[in-house]
Amino acid sequence: MDKGTSRFIAITLTESEWQALRAIKPNPSAWLKQEINRTLEEAGYSRSEADEDDDSPFAEARA
Repeated sequence: MDKGTSRFIAITLTESEWQALRAIKPNPSAWLKQEINRTLEEAGYSRSEADEDDDSPFAEARA
């Protein structure tokens, strides 16, 4: 995949859900990205050394 490729995730929340989330997670976008990265790491994916400057890419699963 091209290094310039990115993905976008949209989640539909009601206004009350959004306000409740913001009350406990003031920066929900950053929190969600951290959760995704943590989940990938726990599943055996690791950052690609070639992409260390980028804060999101992961290499293929470790053998």
